[in-house]
Amino acid sequence: MQIWHEAWSGLSTGGRGWFTWPDASQPRTENDKEFEKDPPGQDEDPLSNYCLCVLDVFECELSKLREKLRIEYHSKEEGGKRVWTQHDMNP
Repeated sequence: MQIWHEAWSGLSTGGRGWFTWPDASQPRTENDKEFEKDPPGQDEDPLSNYCLCVLDVFECELSKLREKLRIEYHSKEEGGKRVWTQHDMNP
């Protein structure tokens, strides 16, 4: 839960304000005042529609076929730290 609050606090004022806007799945009304609400402060609790997704990535791939480039990245734990290795592969 702490990372959720830290991420919220790290948002800009405009970024926090975005979560006060009307529901994006609804048609827009004539009233632009709905977009001018004061955002919550950095020290206030995140709004209920704020969500943080944390991914623990251990493998990824970069492919640029026009450049005939493909790189695989792999990670593993060594001595309590995550160490990444890079492998150049055939595209």
